[in-house]
Amino acid sequence: MSAPLFLELQKAGVHLSVSPSGELKAKGNPETLRTFLPIIRENKDALIADMHEAFEERAARAEHAGVSYWWRVRFPDGVVKEVFTLSPDTLEGRLLAYPGAVDAEPFAPDITPPESPMSATEEQSIRAWLDRIGEKSPEIIFAAIDAANRSAQIRAYCISQQEI
Repeated sequence: MSAPLFLELQKAGVHLSVSPSGELKAKGNPETLRTFLPIIRENKDALIADMHEAFEERAARAEHAGVSYWWRVRFPDGVVKEVFTLSPDTLEGRLLAYPGAVDAEPFAPDITPPESPMSATEEQSIRAWLDRIGEKSPEIIFAAIDAANRSAQIRAYCISQQEI
């Protein structure tokens, strides 16, 4: 019963945590909390167990997942954002990079070679994005340009980031 409740609470913007003393804490919009508080109290033990189970599952996946350049980041409202990192990242790193995310998983995209060589304008867009985010490492800049030369998806992603 509580796993769907836990997800419903996340979708409603209610953030649960467990204090070191084992007390269940709920944060969120006061009106939303008033609506859910009786249900949270009634299902407290099951919610705490679900939180521990979710933590253990995430920790186990992180241990096995290692690092990746590509991640699917999931949010409580069901939105899934596929992201590419310039250097390999961990589950913890992706969750820190996307506050509000409830999960992230590495994936291997289908790599499609670009139909044409990268234009000077496309390379300039990628370099502008890297500059805007403060990337100064020549190795990472080279890796991003090289990856964009080999993959249509990476090229499109990098160029789209410049436009944000």
